[in-house]
Amino acid sequence: MQRSNTKLKVCFVVMFTITLANLGESFYGQGQQDLSRDKVDKETQRLERKKELEGRFPIADYEAPEPSHPQERAKRKARGERHNKSTLGVKGGLNAPPNSGTETILTNDWEVSVPRIPVAQSDVVLVGTILDANAYISTDRNGVYSEFTLKVEDVFKRDKATLLSVGESVLVERQGGRVRFPSGRVEWYRIALQSMPQVNCRYVLFLKRLDDDSFSIITGYELREGKVHPLDNDASQFRIYEGVDEVHFLHQVREAIAAQ
Repeated sequence: MQRSNTKLKVCFVVMFTITLANLGESFYGQGQQDLSRDKVDKETQRLERKKELEGRFPIADYEAPEPSHPQERAKRKARGERHNKSTLGVKGGLNAPPNSGTETILTNDWEVSVPRIPVAQSDVVLVGTILDANAYISTDRNGVYSEFTLKVEDVFKRDKATLLSVGESVLVERQGGRVRFPSGRVEWYRIALQSMPQVNCRYVLFLKRLDDDSFSIITGYELREGKVHPLDNDASQFRIYEGVDEVHFLHQVREAIAAQ
């Protein structure tokens, strides 16, 4: 009788051990599946984010003809010359990577010197809506830059040369863009951590004067449905304003300007 009880106990221990092992394998397998699924989801999100960011960059035709009007042609030449010797290296130019791919990213740490609300660095601070977006190749064919026409809603800060008023338009630009080559291949050139404003969207833009009628974008914030969304959301210092109330944010901008 004692031997039978001992055998039963041994069988029970063996069965219990096997059950625990199976459960462990099941939980481990499920955990591995969850980790794998989470990794796939994150990669999908990353690719979707990258695709959305790329779509924000206007496209320039590398072989686009010059403007036919002499005055417009002279303006385009002057603006294009500002982007000569670009380190973006369009089509194998200056500092281009040896094996050009579909994306070229220039890291220059621009964000290090730009505070969250860069009023001191700005010649003009305004609110407006983007009407159109275009990209152009530099005069030496080595750089690409994007231009945006913005309809002015309000001007918070202006320099002595700025006579803009509500309802007028102003030209703003940023280095970078997509380039379509004669083969049909499109390559994307950009500055790390920078995005581009979107047509029909409303922004607060912090601008640096380039000439009599154009400015470069230091950074900006989209105003959408009463909330604030940083233009350069990949730069960490601007994320503090993500989702902040628009009225509160604009009040902070005005206060920063008044405190100068």
